[in-house]
Amino acid sequence: ETGTGKGVCALAIHEGIGARGRFVEVNCAALPRELIESELFGHEKGSFTGAVSRKIGLFEQAESGTIFLDEIAELPPDLQVKLLTVLQRRELRRVGGSQAIPFNVRVIAATNRPLEIALNDGTFRRDLFFRIGSLRIELPALRDRGDDVILLARHFITELVKGKGDHIEGLALEAEALLKRYDWPGNVRQLLNVIRRATILENGNIIPALTIYHILEEEKRLFNLNYPVDHGAPYTPYKDFRRVLLTEAEAQEIIKALDRNRNNKTKTAKELGLTRGQLDYRLKLIKCVPSAGRDAFEK
Repeated sequence: ETGTGKGVCALAIHEGIGARGRFVEVNCAALPRELIESELFGHEKGSFTGAVSRKIGLFEQAESGTIFLDEIAELPPDLQVKLLTVLQRRELRRVGGSQAIPFNVRVIAATNRPLEIALNDGTFRRDLFFRIGSLRIELPALRDRGDDVILLARHFITELVKGKGDHIEGLALEAEALLKRYDWPGNVRQLLNVIRRATILENGNIIPALTIYHILEEEKRLFNLNYPVDHGAPYTPYKDFRRVLLTEAEAQEIIKALDRNRNNKTKTAKELGLTRGQLDYRLKLIKCVPSAGRDAFEK
């Protein structure tokens, strides 16, 4: 699926095997049809109008390294044939040139189209697939990756606030729970966008659940998604959402811990296994708990 990190995976393979050459990434869907051959294989001076000098193609630029052909199924059929010929012979000819140029390049290709469809509707040539499909890796959707969504969200927060002087430490536990229950149709790319928006909106140390909830609800409206944020739980209106984030028992425990520590929030947070920001966030939520615990806290 789009947004799962195909480019990141390809780069990791390139770096993992210690390739000596460059990593060259090509989005085949973004190349103008009339320039694809020139971009991939280069051209000689004067080979067509506008070719005022020799151009070294992307395959040559990736010599001894890796070329990543993203969205390869978007290549026109005639260009797929030329690519197949180049890969089989392990040599290329620049547009307008006659010299055969050997190359040594690792080829990684990707597509977001299901292979069983692309191979049978003529979109992706079978002979090309047989040439490059020796080892296949299917990147799972973010919704199928369990706790990875939390690990990625924490990583994005660290990277986004680095060098900006922000003091965001992370996500409230309830906010992380919301991220895990969301379906993520845009996968990792969508998650990064959500976390980026949250870091812009928040001034505190901890990104609260209400911020994440609001952003995810807006995502649903923007993309006209017809599934709830939580597949297994009843829909909770935004105005009532605060009440379900903190139970009465949890509020009572926090109040008792504060009392034992004489309202010292740092000691209380340490006793409860929370950061100071997480404790402050829960103290705000206690005011929304309709219980004796709230009354005791307010007194």
